[in-house]
Amino acid sequence: VIADDLGYLAGTFFMWTALLFYREYQENLATWRKSGDVGIPPNPDEDEDVKAERGRVTSGETANDGVVINRLSKLYKSIIDKTEKLAVKDLSVGLPRDQCFGLLGINGAGKTTTFKMLTGEFPPTAGDAIIQARDGSSHSISEDLNGARRLMGYCPQFNGLQPNFTAREHIEFYAAIRGMPLEIIPSVTEDLLKRMDLKKYADRQAGTYSGGNKRKLSVALSLVGEPEVVFLDEPSTGMDPEARRFMWDVISSMTLGRTIVLTSHSMEECEALCNRIGIMVSGEFKCLGSLQHLKSRFSEGYSVDLRFAEGKGLHVMNALNTRHADLGAEVIETHATEIKLRIVNAQMPLWRIFDAVEDLKTTEEEATRIDDYSVSQTTL
Repeated sequence: VIADDLGYLAGTFFMWTALLFYREYQENLATWRKSGDVGIPPNPDEDEDVKAERGRVTSGETANDGVVINRLSKLYKSIIDKTEKLAVKDLSVGLPRDQCFGLLGINGAGKTTTFKMLTGEFPPTAGDAIIQARDGSSHSISEDLNGARRLMGYCPQFNGLQPNFTAREHIEFYAAIRGMPLEIIPSVTEDLLKRMDLKKYADRQAGTYSGGNKRKLSVALSLVGEPEVVFLDEPSTGMDPEARRFMWDVISSMTLGRTIVLTSHSMEECEALCNRIGIMVSGEFKCLGSLQHLKSRFSEGYSVDLRFAEGKGLHVMNALNTRHADLGAEVIETHATEIKLRIVNAQMPLWRIFDAVEDLKTTEEEATRIDDYSVSQTTL
């Protein structure tokens, strides 16, 4: 009797396992389609920089890029109500070597889904991405995923750490998986622990670490094996300001010789680290370019900070509005010894702003004289 029951259980196990694999195969086969099958209509309002970058990728002018994304899309289908969600829409961009590219956007913009496709966790519904090595070899994520992964390092959004492993054991384990010679693993481990300032925690279990130290260890693991392409999914999440600044210094120092791609919610982080920024909304790029290029196109004028002795604020503003009304300065913040202004007119010549402020700095009227000032572009 028991043998019959065991046989029945074994038979149903193999039957349902085979059915599951068949179902997964059919689903994956349906998603590995050529670009254009998703049915994305051309966007007539596509940004000019995004369109130019798409043209560059299509024309093949990507020899110096470490990562080439060509019309990458991801379509999710709900099994329950048969609805569809296009999470990533026809992304095309080339990411040069020796640079850091920032993927900026709010939750749900498609940043993490893009990373999961690039690392092979999810198959793309359409399009492809090529990882190009310095030796000239190219590896498609759809046709040669193992070859592409050999060139990648990946720090996921959520720490994939074993709580009972120490930092040293994590790095040694990952180095062994990477196939590094056993004799150099200890020195590589020590170097990464020192670089990430984890020496004092090296032999403590990772489950006892703070959130900041867990992120440091996750970034260290992405660097094992000196990968040519590193994907960092919100690497400074949960860090205090001091630890975040340390992480930024580390990321800046590892840019040479590789392509770094990071996602972030923080424009400040992208300004500090990235050579180019792509801002994603609803799965597609809305703008693309260097920080200065984006500021020149989209920033709203200039910010002006005036500093003076306590009690002069009203007199200073009256003098500015009377003598230089053409500036159209708007008050953003007022303090006892400082006023923050915004010049909304982006076409206002910069020399005109300095001329007006210098007039207040050198005036003979003590009540309207400022002690110091600064002029800058508004942040994105």
